[in-house]
Amino acid sequence: MNLETVKEQIISYSPREQVAFTVNNWISQGELSPGSSVPPEEELSRQLKVARGTIRSGLELLEQKGIIVKRKRRRYVAEKKEVSRNDSSTPLQDTVLLLGTTTNDLMNYKDTGFLQAVQAGALDALSKQSIHALNLHADKLDKTNIRALLQLKPFGAVIFQEVMMSAAGRELARQVKSYNVPLVLDYDDYGLEDYDTVVCDHRQSNYDLTNLLIDKGYKDILCFYPSNSSYWLREKTAGYTRAMKEHNLEAMKSPDKYKLKDFNKANKENFDIKVRMTAGHLVEYFTGERPPQVIMASSDLDVPVINAACRLFGKNPGDDILITGYDNKMKYNPWSEFDNTF
Repeated sequence: MNLETVKEQIISYSPREQVAFTVNNWISQGELSPGSSVPPEEELSRQLKVARGTIRSGLELLEQKGIIVKRKRRRYVAEKKEVSRNDSSTPLQDTVLLLGTTTNDLMNYKDTGFLQAVQAGALDALSKQSIHALNLHADKLDKTNIRALLQLKPFGAVIFQEVMMSAAGRELARQVKSYNVPLVLDYDDYGLEDYDTVVCDHRQSNYDLTNLLIDKGYKDILCFYPSNSSYWLREKTAGYTRAMKEHNLEAMKSPDKYKLKDFNKANKENFDIKVRMTAGHLVEYFTGERPPQVIMASSDLDVPVINAACRLFGKNPGDDILITGYDNKMKYNPWSEFDNTF
């Protein structure tokens, strides 16, 4: 999934929210004037191509916000005076809360492959559609702050991956949901089935990639991911495993205790340490009966290190062995200056 697709999908609404957004947009554009009747549910169902129950649920969202009112089974666009008197109207009712982590110069990440790019893309896309956005540093907010914001009835909220990966992420999601604020998570994992999520289909992507490699004649494909993998690496592993099984090929997975040490400083000394550690995890494969033809890397950050480790075994990346499966931020990789492959 490329960045533009992510930016488009991250602001996608659930079906009922899309109904509410569409009708509210008609009102904003003057297609439905104050005091005019809202088209019947049956007509909207045909026009928007969604179930009548979804139409009803979406219109109820607008009723809660005082944008439309219901009288004797008919709905009408609220008069301006009605909206101004409505106690449910708040400064945030047309605002989407973007709950991320503290990042300096967020918009500088917009066209990068970093996690912050999704947050920057969402902010940019909402701005282009003239939708209010409130970019919040969730790691700087406590429950009291969040509760005060949610009591103002925002139009919706997005919680980004870095927040959801923290210990407080799930509790934040539960808190937002408890206020019936439409919520989208830039994350997916076990136990989140009741939430709307917008993420790359990592399982399918690695399934497709593995099939492509097999079609090109590669059979010995090592899925070289750390043992403390996040959900997205577990999903990638599942896609890879499925493709290998369907072709009656034995999966080649990482050692059980494969984990690379993190360094605060990217220098040649630390790079060499990472290379030696990686070579130690690869030695059983390169000295075994089934040396890999392809190594699937989990991230760009690992690629220069894996390249250098392969050379220790006399394998030249790109010629003798293929390194693949990573993302798209190589130009920002702090380790790339120590490897001449790119």
